[in-house]
Amino acid sequence: MIGILAVATDRSEQEVEAEFAEAGYGDFKKAVADAVVAMLDPVRLRYDELIKDRGELDRILKSGAEQAQATAFRTLSKVNRKVGFVERPR
Repeated sequence: MIGILAVATDRSEQEVEAEFAEAGYGDFKKAVADAVVAMLDPVRLRYDELIKDRGELDRILKSGAEQAQATAFRTLSKVNRKVGFVERPR
C-alpha cells in the first residue's frame, strides 16, 4: 500500500514511509483511500459526462473501433509479407 500511496500522491516510497512512520495503520489506510479517490476523480467525472451523452459515447467507441481496425490491418499486412503470404488485391 505504500507504493499505491506513493503513486497516487506523486511521491517516493521513502517519503511516504517517513510521513507515516509514527502513524497508526488506520490513519495510513485512510490516507491511501483518500489519495486513490482523488487520483481517480477526473476519470469518474469524465465517465459521468459520457454516460449521460450516448451519442458522444457511441462516436468515441466508433472512432476507437476504426482506429483499432486500421492498426490491426497494417499489422496483419506486415505479418503476411514477412511470412511470405501474397495479399490479394481488394
